[in-house]
Amino acid sequence: MMEMKDRLRRLRLKCGLTQQQVADQLGITRQALSSYEGGRTRPDIEMLEKLCRIYETDLETMLHGRTGNKENPSRLKRLWKIWTGVLGGLTFISSALLWSGNRFFPVSTGQLTAEERVVFQTHHRLISAWEAMDSLILLLTLVSGILLLWQKRKGRYPLPWRKRLGMLVIPVGAMVLAALPFALTDPVFEAVNYLITPFLCGMRILLLWLVDLAMDMAAGFRKKSSKGNNNSSQDKKSLPHPGES
Repeated sequence: MMEMKDRLRRLRLKCGLTQQQVADQLGITRQALSSYEGGRTRPDIEMLEKLCRIYETDLETMLHGRTGNKENPSRLKRLWKIWTGVLGGLTFISSALLWSGNRFFPVSTGQLTAEERVVFQTHHRLISAWEAMDSLILLLTLVSGILLLWQKRKGRYPLPWRKRLGMLVIPVGAMVLAALPFALTDPVFEAVNYLITPFLCGMRILLLWLVDLAMDMAAGFRKKSSKGNNNSSQDKKSLPHPGES
């Protein structure tokens, strides 16, 4: 089985980084990192978490290597890309339904002829389909977002701020881009009717990531408290008992 020192070196090389580049990000000397990779010293848990963020991996992989039942962080990326594509595609379909109803089946006012009644019914069906599609998009955003969050926490994948921001902005951006051509050319509705759903989806994604961030902060606080208690216990053990010289 591959030792940790070998995994550290392999992960660094996989990311295309030199020892000096990693050491600079960690705030340590290159010699200290070389000592980790040479097996002369072993990084503590805080240093391992920093290395996980740099190498975009998880603690389980860092400590024990990849196992058959552990998820690869790349799977989370693939799921997120699929999620982004699905949201963008459904937004395109939804926008096309609304735009088609307003462009090709405009509703007339006053008394309707038989032909105008057919147009009105078709318009109504398209609008109803648009509303149903938007409801599906909102539901899918919430459900799939929760599943992605669960996947992330299950694998304990570290996500820096820029990646969290990207996982919020890119899906919403894809939805906006899918809706924008229809929003700018609709002869009846204003652009806000097309962009309100991407906005609401963005709020749902933001809420999920805020929950995840709060959970990460709480876990970090508990870890620091536990470490402080352990240090305190060790200090007490090191104190001499009364009567000892």
